Amino acid sequence: MKRKFTGLTAIGLSAAMLVVQPLSVYADEDSDIAYIQSQQDETNSDLADLENQITDLENQKQAITDQIDSYNSQLVTTIASINSLDDQITQQEADIKQTVQDLKNAQQKQNQQKEGISKRIKYLYEEGDNGGWASLLLSDANLGLVMNGEADVQSLYNYDRDELASYTETTNQIEQLKQQELDQKSSLEVMKKEQEAGKAQLEDLLSQAQAQSDDYDQQISNANDLAAQYQALIEEQNQKIAELEQQKAEKEAAAKAAAEAAAKAAAETKQAVSTQQAASTGSGTTSGTASTGSGSGSASNTSTANNTASNNTASSTGSNASTSGNTSTDSGSSSVSYDASTGAQIVAYGEQFIGNPYVWGGNSLTNGCDCSGFVQQVFLHFGISLPRTSYAMASSGTAVSYSEAQPGDIIVYPGHVGIYIGGGQIVNAANEQLGICISNATHQTIQTVRRLV
Repeated sequence: MKRKFTGLTAIGLSAAMLVVQPLSVYADEDSDIAYIQSQQDETNSDLADLENQITDLENQKQAITDQIDSYNSQLVTTIASINSLDDQITQQEADIKQTVQDLKNAQQKQNQQKEGISKRIKYLYEEGDNGGWASLLLSDANLGLVMNGEADVQSLYNYDRDELASYTETTNQIEQLKQQELDQKSSLEVMKKEQEAGKAQLEDLLSQAQAQSDDYDQQISNANDLAAQYQALIEEQNQKIAELEQQKAEKEAAAKAAAEAAAKAAAETKQAVSTQQAASTGSGTTSGTASTGSGSGSASNTSTANNTASNNTASSTGSNASTSGNTSTDSGSSSVSYDASTGAQIVAYGEQFIGNPYVWGGNSLTNGCDCSGFVQQVFLHFGISLPRTSYAMASSGTAVSYSEAQPGDIIVYPGHVGIYIGGGQIVNAANEQLGICISNATHQTIQTVRRLV
């Protein structure tokens, strides 16, 4: 009758708990949040099923408790009946004992009466004289009363017959009473045996019901413990969702700030180019005017004006080229300094942890870490501090283009980060299945390349 649900539910809970494990296989926080929420829906459904099971178990426990109360009530009544039958049997045995004594006394008197009759017959019919009558009257006071002094033979016969019939009837009645009491005792003993059998059956039923009640108590306790674990899991899922939403908000804020900064820089660059072009145009016009004013008939002046205009044009072009170079530097330029020795050491240090496990939120290069934890700990080994999340690392160091990436640079993707090792590859903590490994640098859309050495 025991319901074997606990083991299956526990297995379901163990599976559900996996949602709090690493989720970096997803590209962004929205995917992680959606996945955890789907798992949380399943957890809530499992919890509701478990609560229904608890209610069902409590109802069954109440039913068996009512049955136990009924058995106890019947047992009390049965025990009282057995005690009453014991009292009746004891009284019946006492009555039988008294009846046996009464029967013994009656039989003794009957024997005495027979002896008296025999004696009278002997005296009257064998002796047949007056001395016999006198002896009879003197030996039996009752006979004297009956005879009343009358030597009536017929009356004596009648007396003896009546006395004998009376004692015979009394003896028969006592014998019947004895048999009746024996029958009653036997009936009471049968009733007692039936009651004792009923009592034993009730005690057995009560024992089984109590064992079943204890089993329900254990199942209810196990189910309540499991429900508490579900509640804790739901709270943990809520906390994880809140963390991901916070990361998403921070990432969006950082992206917004970066976009605003880029727009501001572009505006400033545009303004600087406009200013330089205006200055260049003004310088050329002045030079041309001066050349013309010196006289068109002078070959020397004409040559000077032409040279001046040519120089001004070159200067303007150089200015534009310089501005263009500044813009390229903002998005990634070869003019950014790079320490090849340190970069090579960073790559070598990171590669020695290949094969170690991926753990969401982990910071151990040996026991497990996630993508940003891996990059942070590798650079920290060389005294370089980095933020903990990939979207925060997107603003660290100096930006360079992917075509100019060097070993030791970090490549940031949406929701992921790795260390560039050269040859179009990165070393990174990829996911639970791959752990720390080497991946293609362009396996995702590259958000930015950052140089720190």
